[in-house]
Amino acid sequence: GYVYNTDFATLDYSGSDDVTALVQQVNDNVLPPTATSTSTAGCETADFNGFVPGSIALIQRGSCSLAQKVANAATAGAAAAIIFNEGNPGDLERNDLFFGTVSAPAAIPAISVSFELGSTLANTAGLQVHIVTNTLSEIRNTANVIANTAGGRSDRVVVVGAHLDSVPGAAGINDNGSGTAGILEIAVQMAKLKIKPVNKVRFAFWGAEEVGLLGSAHYVSLLSKKQIQRIALNLNFDMIGSPNFGRFVYDGDGSDTGTAGPNGSANIESVFNRYFAKQKL
Repeated sequence: GYVYNTDFATLDYSGSDDVTALVQQVNDNVLPPTATSTSTAGCETADFNGFVPGSIALIQRGSCSLAQKVANAATAGAAAAIIFNEGNPGDLERNDLFFGTVSAPAAIPAISVSFELGSTLANTAGLQVHIVTNTLSEIRNTANVIANTAGGRSDRVVVVGAHLDSVPGAAGINDNGSGTAGILEIAVQMAKLKIKPVNKVRFAFWGAEEVGLLGSAHYVSLLSKKQIQRIALNLNFDMIGSPNFGRFVYDGDGSDTGTAGPNGSANIESVFNRYFAKQKL
């Protein structure tokens, strides 16, 4: 047997079923891959020409979304889909087991495997595989927590945000317990020290970030154009502490990466750099 989250992973929004069937490769799997090759396998309905309904589709990662590959497999009558990594030589990210999402509830089980396992499955004639997924996709409610300082200029609001949720299966202490704990402590200390900010500070604890920035997107969608104009800047604290930390500052002015942030980002970078320099950090 194979070990969950070691040999294979269930893709987010996978369908739920118990399937035993023959494995069949789809067209356009690139085997063996090269260092620069990419695969369009499963991206087009034509990739399933000759596919036997009821089989398990073996599809190489690459090019189009996992959602598109799995949807095309389901349309072709696949009982399940196995997506294996691309396998570009020398690229661990394209060889190891990977995790991903099919973006919306799928009609069939969908799992991911490493390139090595996928290649083994592809090269084993007459292979029958047993796949069991036990998944639940449903609508759930979440919430943002928003708090404003009593004082400060309301036409130059400083938004300080962090997301409340973590990815499924993770403790969340780094992503994003570190961010939420960090800004909560700032809020506590501002109140304790009776700090009166020049500009109004808005603490935003976002819900449902990991499933598509849903909390923050919802909040912004409710703001009027005038309310948006009154926001001077946004500080997003996502993963600000870990055991193997580094003291880095985002490249707001684009001097290191060639890509500057929105207007004002250079000023934010400058404030952080001056602070850390003053602390000799």
